[in-house]
Amino acid sequence: MPTYLKGEKGARYQLGRTLGSGVSCKVKLAKDDNNNRFAVKIMSKDIDFAELMSAELETLRQCAHDNVIGLVESGKGTQENSKKGDKSVHYIVLELAQGGELFDFIALGGRFPEPVTRLYAKQLCQALSYMHKKGVCHRDLKPENLMLDANYNLKVADFGFAAPTVGRDGKGKLTTQLGTASYMAPEIHLGKPYEGPAVDVLATGIILFVMMTQRPPFSQASHDDPHYRLLIGKRGDLFWSAHEEAEGEDIYSKEFKSLFEGMLAFNPKERLTM
Repeated sequence: MPTYLKGEKGARYQLGRTLGSGVSCKVKLAKDDNNNRFAVKIMSKDIDFAELMSAELETLRQCAHDNVIGLVESGKGTQENSKKGDKSVHYIVLELAQGGELFDFIALGGRFPEPVTRLYAKQLCQALSYMHKKGVCHRDLKPENLMLDANYNLKVADFGFAAPTVGRDGKGKLTTQLGTASYMAPEIHLGKPYEGPAVDVLATGIILFVMMTQRPPFSQASHDDPHYRLLIGKRGDLFWSAHEEAEGEDIYSKEFKSLFEGMLAFNPKERLTM
């Protein structure tokens, strides 16, 4: 028998297969009475919903953009199951990105040609520029958090680590060390206060490299990493030679090299901005 979610505003969604799951929630495919399909995050009622999801909901409500995943509704609802009985849940109904994760396209389909990378770079930068102007930074950008819709347009998703660009105290700096190590900026690795937009720019540069090559440029952006050390030590020639050797050919245009190096600057004040 099918399971349903009855929303706070009266909408009823038939729940399908699980798209993903974590410690605190499950993401399920859902459809409404008109056969429109959505992704629904469902959390049990004993989870501290406000603490867990406030950043994500606040960001989604602020950022209505073609390249940001869309919020449909959220609230407290009832998960109806004829066998297990009804239970109260917290939920978020999101636009369904039918194309799946950008990560899967790269992992399964191989590296992107530069024109395709340019297309997705533009869409990602449009979304981030919009978010930053709205006063929000993402702080966990990576291919797994970038989705593609049915027309293969990029959608930024998963705003659980989002924060105000002005900082929690309004002074322009953030201090929490979070995110994914291989996409973190050096100032986060060093435990220093940091500016949210600058760390988003660095993560975006790494994502562009991954799209172009199907592999990361280095393990992490820190002094301890030999490849990143070449970049910040003004030995870009050796950095690119090593990657050209790994590829077996030079696939990197001068424009790409210049953009990447500018986005990966060690000093955030020297890093490119949106």
